[in-house]
Order: sequence, then C-alpha cells, then structure tokens
Amino acid sequence: MSELNFTYPVRILKNLYRDFLKSIGLKESRKLKYFIWGLVFFYSALLFTKSKPLYFLSYIFTGLIFYRGGIGLVGTIIYLLSLSVFFDVGIAGRWFILEPEHINLGSGWWFSAMTGLSLFLVFLTFFKKGEKAQPTERVRSPDIFILLFLTWNGLSFISNMNVNSFFGMIQLTEYTVIFILLRLHLTGNKIKYLALLIISMVFFQSAISIGQYILKRPVGLIVEPLIQESVQTLSIIEGAELYRVTGSFGHPNMLAAFLIAASPFIFALNISSVLFILFNIIIFLIIFLTYSRISWLFFAVQYFLIIQKKRISGILNSRNLYRTLFLTPVIVILSVLIVLPYFLVRIKTTGSSLMEFGSLGLRVKLTQEALNLIRKEPLFGVGLNRSLEYYALKPSTNLFTGADPGPFYKIHNTFLEIAAESGLPGLLFFIFFLISVFLSVKYRDYNRYIIFSSLLGLAGLVTVSYVNPFFHTPLLRMMLLLTAVILA
Repeated sequence: MSELNFTYPVRILKNLYRDFLKSIGLKESRKLKYFIWGLVFFYSALLFTKSKPLYFLSYIFTGLIFYRGGIGLVGTIIYLLSLSVFFDVGIAGRWFILEPEHINLGSGWWFSAMTGLSLFLVFLTFFKKGEKAQPTERVRSPDIFILLFLTWNGLSFISNMNVNSFFGMIQLTEYTVIFILLRLHLTGNKIKYLALLIISMVFFQSAISIGQYILKRPVGLIVEPLIQESVQTLSIIEGAELYRVTGSFGHPNMLAAFLIAASPFIFALNISSVLFILFNIIIFLIIFLTYSRISWLFFAVQYFLIIQKKRISGILNSRNLYRTLFLTPVIVILSVLIVLPYFLVRIKTTGSSLMEFGSLGLRVKLTQEALNLIRKEPLFGVGLNRSLEYYALKPSTNLFTGADPGPFYKIHNTFLEIAAESGLPGLLFFIFFLISVFLSVKYRDYNRYIIFSSLLGLAGLVTVSYVNPFFHTPLLRMMLLLTAVILA
C-alpha cells in the first residue's frame, strides 16, 4: 500500500510531463534533457548569486550545459540571449547616467549579458564561416518597419543631439539588432525550445514573487532591481497598505504585464489535469498580488473567456472525471477565500485613484504632459530618454506638487511615450510594425500552439502598454521577442 501511495504521484508527474512535451511538440531526447538541466542550473544560480561577476558566469556555465547536450553554438547563444532579455542587470551604468542628475532619471544604458551575447551572435552570424544564418524566407514588412523606426529615431537624434538621446539610441539599436538576430536564426524547432524557456521563466518569476509575498519585501536577489520608492508606497498613494509583488522587474505593473504576455504559453497547453489547474491558479494568484487592475481585467478575458472554454471540454472527457469535479471547485474556492479580503481593499481604493493625485489622476496629468510635448515637437519629438526631463524642468500641469520628479513619473502610455520622444512619424512606424506582425501570421502544424500563445501574449502586452511606460524597459524587449517568434 505504501509503495502504491509513493508511485502514484510519480506516475501523475510523469504523465503530466509527457502531455506537456506533446503539447509543445517536443520529444524526449538528449538535447532536451540537457536543455532542461541547463535551465534548472541557471535559475538555481540566480537564486543563490549575490554578485554581478557570478551572475555573468551563470550564463557561461549554462551555455556549456546547452552545448554539451548537442545544441549548436548559435542555438546556445540564442537561448542565452533570450534568457537575458528578461533581466536588467549590467555593469558600467554610472557612465551612462541621464542628465540632469538631480532629477534622478537613472542610467540610460549599461553593458549587460544581453549586450555581450548579441555582439557574439553578430560575429557568428556575419563573420564566422560555417555559422552563418540560413534565413528561410525573404525580408518581411515588420523587418522594414522596425528598421524605419530605428532610422527615424536616428534622424531625431541628429536634429537635436543630446547625451540622453545618444544613450537612448545605443539602447534602441541594441534592441533592434537583437530582433534582427532572432529573425535570422529562429526556426521551427528553435521556437519550441523557446516556448519551453518562456514557460520556465513564468515559474521562476512566480517563485520569486511567492518569496516576496511571504517576506513582504524583495528577496535580495541580484536580478531584483532597486527602486527609489518602497514597493508599498506604490499603493499607499491611494491609501491602502498592500504589498505588491514585483518579481525581477522592479515594479508590480511590469510583472503583471510579463505574466499577461507569457502565461498563454501555459494556459494554451492541451493538458487536462488537476495539478495543471493548480499551476494555473498559482499564476492567477501572482497576477492578483501585483494589484494591477487592468491586468486583472485582461487576464479574465484572456483566460476564462478564450482559453478555458477548450480546457473545460477536455476535463469533462478526462479519465478521472469525479476526482477532477471534486478537487477543482475546492481549489478555486480556497483561492477565492485567500484573495477576497485583498480584492475588496483594492476595489475600495478605486475611488481614490480617480482623485487628482490618485493613480488615474496622475495618469491624466502625465497624458497632458505628453500631449504638450507632442504639440511642441510633432515631427521628431524631444528625443529618446528626454520626455521626463522636459516636463520635470518645465511642467505644464501641477504634476509635481508636493513630490520630486523621478522614474515613477514617466508617461504611463507607451504609445504616447514613443510619440513624445520620437515624433508622430516614429509612432506611426511602430504602430505599422505591430499591425504588420499580426497580418503576417502563418499557422503551420508544428507551430500552431506557439503562434497562438505568442499572438495572445503580444495582444495582452500591447493592451496593458496603454496604461504603462514600457518604451525603455524589458517589456519592449519581450514584445520584440514575441514578434520574432510569430514571424519565425
């Protein structure tokens, strides 16, 4: 009997793992085994790494594991580069401090693992014989529009040269180069491994967030960026002392946006299991603990109305129907009981958010500041990294009454942020880029699940970007990563 009790959960996990691989389209192999162990090593290293040198070394050792498993050199760099997209850890940031320093604008750029990996991949792609990319098709319209977007920002910089804009051009060029490299190298089989990587990142961010919630503070990892304000003050501004988890993104809204963009890779898996439903609910709880109301709303649409419709029919046909029908409501009810008190507190603060200096009131003022900049500089904008600088020095509203300017006061609308810094033509190029991505979708048998998940994630990221400043953050990099997957 004890043997039966011991083997049963093992069998459940094995079946879940087999269904998981089948849903992604992967088969058990030496390469897959080493890839998974490489990810396990990488995340374990991040949990125990306290210094930047060890952080950078973790990429090298992870790469050795990937390469040892039969993943080629280019493939290894692609996966390491994709991992680095989600973290803002770098060196030499003090050399790129945005001016004027008294406004506390932070660093405009730094040398990161992403920088080194992208430079190495450029070398492999264009200079090393035998490692050049083998593109499967010609240049597509999104490639043209992203290059036009970069070019227009270059013209904007030339028209009004400034050190802040120069740092912004370095950053935007780096992002564009990474997108082009991903476009050149991502193929059908690579995007399957990339989907697995994104899923693993969801679980890693969830683990960090659970630790933050238990401790009611950052865990202390090297990948947790420091922010000037206490995380609690981000919600105390509306009169509610709620701790908001941030993962490795430094802000709860950014973590929520990441989960909105990445969780479809989990939700869309064709798996019917109580354990898998439990994983889904854990992700829901993490999104809830960011207390991002717009993310709650989009998550409800994304999960319950679109994806779970298919999942319910699968559960009703499952072999363990009675166990599923009993355990699922129990798990859901317990989850509701846990979040209900916090949900009511957050809902009570909605009225406060509508006040002049509540979260919505501040967004309105930031929108006014953005429109004022666009009206003054409609063609080329004020330059990359300069929007906050402009209205911090000469505000057109009473935005900073009783408060000092800082990163918290960036324009909370990515598209208005782009228009203010790049001009209306720059905004149009970026919008055309996104539209062309959605129009370029090609479903194939091997990529249907991955493309669907990427499209849903990109749609969610675009939606929440209307109320968040993602232009100079890892979320823009993730947007480019998802578009590269869609176009693969």
